[in-house]
Amino acid sequence: MENYTKGEVIQHVVGLSDLPFKDLQENCVHMKVNANCKIRNILGFAITAFKDATKKQMVFSGSGHGINKMITCVEIMKRKFKNLHQLNKICYQKIDEIWEPKTEDLDKLKVEREIPAMHILLSKEPLDTNEFGYQGPGSASISRSNEPRRDRQQRQKRPRQNRPTEQRQRKKKEPQTN
Repeated sequence: MENYTKGEVIQHVVGLSDLPFKDLQENCVHMKVNANCKIRNILGFAITAFKDATKKQMVFSGSGHGINKMITCVEIMKRKFKNLHQLNKICYQKIDEIWEPKTEDLDKLKVEREIPAMHILLSKEPLDTNEFGYQGPGSASISRSNEPRRDRQQRQKRPRQNRPTEQRQRKKKEPQTN
């Protein structure tokens, strides 16, 4: 590839009709999250849109490095709006890269890549519970949130014993008898 430079990158845009969900409402809000988005901006728009009583569904889409940020946004939305039904779908997003030759005797290269993508549907109304990837309201168990904060802090601050550096220092301080 030393004879080529990266040219145009074509990302295939996913619209509401292309999403892997059936029975999406027409006024469904589609939030496209990428790695460069600010969570504050995404959530600001998403929260105001979802407060509208006519909006019953919202889809968050992310691909590549944006998946982590998208999941964070969804989890925050689930905390703000209780009793949301969630449906997760994992797929691949197609990207075409055009590589330009550095010399005229070579042809252009077109490389098709597929990167992981994820779509999460949040709905105020019940969804099909038999569909793969469904999570009902309150079904996610939070392991330590019910535990008092003081207990968590005490468990984390236990002194470590038998550290090698302490043992070496004690040996140096002890006088040797022969």
